[in-house]
Amino acid sequence: ATTSLARSPGRIAALFGGAIWRLVLLRTVAHERSHRSEQARAALAAEFAEQSTARDREELAEVLVQVGPLLEAIAQDRELDAPFRFEIGLVEASLRDRIRSPWARHPRLIETIAARRRTGVEVLLLGERETSLGDDLALAAAGLIAHAERGDVTIHAAPPGRDHALSVLLRDGSRSVRVQLA
Repeated sequence: ATTSLARSPGRIAALFGGAIWRLVLLRTVAHERSHRSEQARAALAAEFAEQSTARDREELAEVLVQVGPLLEAIAQDRELDAPFRFEIGLVEASLRDRIRSPWARHPRLIETIAARRRTGVEVLLLGERETSLGDDLALAAAGLIAHAERGDVTIHAAPPGRDHALSVLLRDGSRSVRVQLA
């Protein structure tokens, strides 16, 4: 068989050409796949950026609803009297909660916290959670703080691995009550 290949240089050239063609084809296919992967990654990154921008715009629109009237009043030279400063403090606390404790953004809990703050109860949200509170936890926490008349309330999101998800501390000046919610 070797002697027949040696006598036929065309066969050797065909084998050599086929091997070169195969290598070029493999490299071309690999390059095309790589290019498609880069395109897919770029498309995914662009989609993520668009979604992130849309969420940011929604967030800013919601913040503007809260802050806009106060800023307009200040721009119109409204006097910074005690009631107006109190209102500014309420909005500031709400914005702080929104930034530092996004896990607590349940409508009923937000509403209850705002109502307690309006009566003068200090409400503090602490801790980091990767997920939002479910309805059961949010409603339980709202129920616990709904009747606080004075003092302060601290709602602490427990770190992962604890036997409870939230700790609610209610202090009215004469006594303290801590309730852990799972």
